[in-house]
Amino acid sequence: MKPVEARETLEKIAKLLASGQGLPPAERSWLVGSLITRLRQPGSDLERLLGLRSRAGGRLHAHTPLPARDAAVRKTCATLPGTNKERARNLLRRLQANDPELLEIERKTARLPRSVRQLERIIAGRTVAATFNN
Repeated sequence: MKPVEARETLEKIAKLLASGQGLPPAERSWLVGSLITRLRQPGSDLERLLGLRSRAGGRLHAHTPLPARDAAVRKTCATLPGTNKERARNLLRRLQANDPELLEIERKTARLPRSVRQLERIIAGRTVAATFNN
């Protein structure tokens, strides 16, 4: 199970428990197995046991709005002329001028970087978060 899928499953479980419903056998087994392992091995990482963390160690943005933010930035820049660096500079100027479209992206997702270099990486799709946007 990918970290993003694990998060969706955990959200489903939380909703079922909050509403007082029982859990389907597969979800119950997954959750209880992770909790029992954590209790028996106090140093174990619960995020990893639940599948929220990759085997390589990173969280893969399963809990962040970064993939949505980056996708919105790429969509905004898709029609802008120039190289990715020029687009990033344009975006930064607009951001510094409190452009409503960019402020809305921040409001709905996460703070936009104030660095041309990071904006360029986002536009080019060279961020870890870019790999998790479907």
